[in-house]
Amino acid sequence: MELGSALQFLDNKSILVTGAAGFLAKIFVEKILRVQPNVKKLYLLLRAADHKSAVHRLHSEIIGKDLFRVLKEKCGKNFGSVISEKITLVPGDISHEDLGIKDSDLVQEILNEVDVVVNLAATTNFDERYDVSLGLNTFGAKFVADFAKKCVKLKVLVHVSTAYVSGERTGLILENPYNMGETLNGVSGLDINVEKKIIEQKLNDLRLEGASDKEITRAMKDLGIQRARVYGWPNTYVFTKAMGEMLVGEFKGTLPTVIIRPTIITSTFKEPFPGWAEGVRTIDSLAIGYAKGKLSFFLGDLDSVVDLIPADMVANAMIVAMIAHASNQPWGNIYHVGSSMRNPVKYCDLQDFGFRYFSKKPWINKDGKPVIVGKMRVMDSMASFHRYIALRYLLPLKGLEFANTAFCHFFQGVYSELNRKINFVTRMVDIYRPYLFFDAIFDDINSEKLRMAARSSLEENDMFYFDPKCIDWDDYFMNIHIPGIEKTPQSPIKPTILNFPYSTWVQETDYVDDVAPAGLLVLNAATASIEKVTLTGNDVTNACLDRLTNDWKQGSALEFLDNKSILVTGATGFLAKIFVEKILRVQPNVRKIYLLLRAADHKSATLRLHNEIIGKDLFAVLKEKYGGKFTSFISEKITLIPGDISFEDLGIKDSNSVQEMLNEVDIVVNLAATTDFHERYDVALGLNTFGAKFLTNFAMKCAKLKVLVHVSTAYVSGGRTGLILENPYSMGETLNGVSGLDINVEKEIIEQKLNELRLEGSSDKEITLDMKDLGIQRARYYGWPNTYVFTKAMGEMVVGEFKGTLPTVIIRPTIVTGTFKEPFPGWAEGVRTVDSIIIGYAKGKLTFFLGDVDSVLDMIPGDMVVNAMILAMVAAASNQPWGNIYHVGSSMRNPVKYCHVQDFIFRYFSNNPWTSKDGKPVIVGKIRVMDSMASFHRYMALRYLLPLKGLELVNTAFCHFFQGVYDNLYRKINYVTRMVDIYRPYLFSEATFDDINMEKLRMAARSSLEVNDMFYSDPKCIDWDDYFMNIHIPGIVKYIFK
Repeated sequence: MELGSALQFLDNKSILVTGAAGFLAKIFVEKILRVQPNVKKLYLLLRAADHKSAVHRLHSEIIGKDLFRVLKEKCGKNFGSVISEKITLVPGDISHEDLGIKDSDLVQEILNEVDVVVNLAATTNFDERYDVSLGLNTFGAKFVADFAKKCVKLKVLVHVSTAYVSGERTGLILENPYNMGETLNGVSGLDINVEKKIIEQKLNDLRLEGASDKEITRAMKDLGIQRARVYGWPNTYVFTKAMGEMLVGEFKGTLPTVIIRPTIITSTFKEPFPGWAEGVRTIDSLAIGYAKGKLSFFLGDLDSVVDLIPADMVANAMIVAMIAHASNQPWGNIYHVGSSMRNPVKYCDLQDFGFRYFSKKPWINKDGKPVIVGKMRVMDSMASFHRYIALRYLLPLKGLEFANTAFCHFFQGVYSELNRKINFVTRMVDIYRPYLFFDAIFDDINSEKLRMAARSSLEENDMFYFDPKCIDWDDYFMNIHIPGIEKTPQSPIKPTILNFPYSTWVQETDYVDDVAPAGLLVLNAATASIEKVTLTGNDVTNACLDRLTNDWKQGSALEFLDNKSILVTGATGFLAKIFVEKILRVQPNVRKIYLLLRAADHKSATLRLHNEIIGKDLFAVLKEKYGGKFTSFISEKITLIPGDISFEDLGIKDSNSVQEMLNEVDIVVNLAATTDFHERYDVALGLNTFGAKFLTNFAMKCAKLKVLVHVSTAYVSGGRTGLILENPYSMGETLNGVSGLDINVEKEIIEQKLNELRLEGSSDKEITLDMKDLGIQRARYYGWPNTYVFTKAMGEMVVGEFKGTLPTVIIRPTIVTGTFKEPFPGWAEGVRTVDSIIIGYAKGKLTFFLGDVDSVLDMIPGDMVVNAMILAMVAAASNQPWGNIYHVGSSMRNPVKYCHVQDFIFRYFSNNPWTSKDGKPVIVGKIRVMDSMASFHRYMALRYLLPLKGLELVNTAFCHFFQGVYDNLYRKINYVTRMVDIYRPYLFSEATFDDINMEKLRMAARSSLEVNDMFYSDPKCIDWDDYFMNIHIPGIVKYIFK
């Protein structure tokens, strides 16, 4: 998609910003004012009693900050007038309807003028009162969304959440939305209005009991933690932020909406100048405490990743996302903005940065003396923490209890204070425990797509940088971040009796826009202090993948396949043969492979097995391996099932075979399909759609089934362009938004049409043509270009609709080509897509090509598709945590263009010309390219239609003497024109197939699969020149040329 100009988008726009006194909000406001002085108005919502109080907050907490000095220098003496002209203060509170704005005229002005709403208001205290947190983070989000929907000019709503709404989940955290009532632990019953009532009831009970304000606060904090944990979240903050996302999703309606999920936000990377920070923010409390010599211990995993992102990058991501969604970008609206996926940094790196920096530039204490720092001692487990607490505090506390009793409670005050502090620290450790050893990586595929779009089409891409890969963490910490926080005014660290610092940075008096949770407890044995250190981290990729793949405990696909029974449909197909051969070759201990073949009886099925499957060269390696025992091996491992998936119970007539499979089958693999773009609609719907339904129904009845693998096609995307995501099709979803798609109605339309044709006495040929026309007509009505991809898309819909809780995989290959390596390179069968071009060219019958030679031809060898199928079935059977749809192709990782293929075949057949039937070599030349439909139509008109018109006149003049010649030429022209029309979307394809799920699968396999090399599926290992010149084209010549 084209993003155009960010500055042009911001020009003359009015923006409402909530939580305007927060760290991120200030950076956002400063950026807008600095880069686009022609912004019309910034409405800043501030919690204030009146306009006078709001003005005071604006000057003291926002524009009075050093952050605005670059803008002040730019505007000079006009700074005050710029602020007065561009900023309108809005006293209010988002925890009330209409944002608590009392001035009705101001409300109406905002509703009439605002183009963009940015919600940055939140409380980030993990141990916040539940009533406060629910009011701000949850209902505040709802009230902002409700308000935004009433803004008549609004183009986009940006809601800033946190990446840590993921709670305690481990592995790869996807940019997925939360549905209303969804919980992390699967407990049902989450109702946000009920949560509000629970709070109101609790407050009423406490007031009736005469509880003090302190007691009410404590009870509200306990209630928040309790309710969060009922539904699987570790604390009140992330629970209420997750519910806030639910409400935004529920109440946004058709409003374009962006949800930004930053990780730990740090000081600015570049703008308005490097290193600006404010307050003691997350990891900064660690650096400050360490520099001052107050921290010598910390609780946490040094080898885990700290997911950090500079604040100016978050602000830039917000701006680019708002532009993209105001322009209806085609991907998801949730963005993880962090670094763990692209440029991870570990806690041990931070430890090293801090030690090196403060060793060279020690902190000067109040006495004017340098503070000498050393390496911190690490408590790397909860067990070590509990031992430390027991030995250092609980035993002395027990002794103090005895002494206090013996001396008539003389030490009661000391005892009570120490007991309170121990309980406080224990409570804090319990609340922050999930983040102390956080084992997750935040997937950022949507953010990466946004960056890709910005790089390709945003005019000011460099101005709105947010790629974490450009950060040199050593340089950032040593020369930007630590020097920056040294300049930040610090509150004194108050000493207490306990020796483990746990410093609090949360401002409970106002909104705070920090969105990262805590994740470290820093312990100090040298001084007496308690501090809350709000750090978190993600494991490095490999360590995280160990968690991500912890269900793959078998460690081997071979072990998974051992003693398994597999049902394979479409068993005579190209991919099915490769799949069956692979299983038999690598895992001879597979229990049984049931092959469903369209055949009248077992005898016919046996004939098809020998002629169309095991009789092929593909099985040469397996035959060589078993020698004379090959036949007995096949008889033992393969059971033939005559049937047809376009019927219920797969058309299997033998009830004993049906029952046997229902009792024995562990895996079902559906490879049955018709791939003819111009198939009869009744045939295609029967096989590709209802066949998928009947097979899913059958799989649901299999008592031992572990996984269903449904092989579809990447081209269910139709004629869509850009980045095609691995997203499912919902039942009735269409490509063009036309409603009313009902698969049963499609079946009725076919039956009605067939009845009409039979009543009219149509011939078989006429019925076939009408059925083909009907398929194209129905496909295009709903946005698909041809019958094949339309019926395959509906097949995916029925699999999704009827699979229930069954683990299911949908494989979407692109153009499948000859084998890359196994069982040997280059095996191919039939004239498959691109191969028809190669054959026609080699035989001298193809002299021109219609299409864009600079577009990408997405191809993938057949053995790689089969390996992907096997990996995916292993993962799905083990409850892998990512999506179940896999694009298996090369355009995302290792693209090859049509012009490259043109060059390969020219070079190959120039050196190895095809020998014609006459024994003469066919001399090939460069193919002429028609790079547009207009050039094709001109060619057809001059080369064929004009001669056809002349022939028509001659034929008439000579009493139809040339009728046969005329009809034949007319038929051929119509056929070519029709085929070009059907294939047109693919001749000029501008799509790339996103394969993030496939990449996760490959990463998991590399991390945990003992025989990963046996199940290679990474297209990056393909050298396309070598593949075409030495594998694929020689394979076509050997196995296909006749």
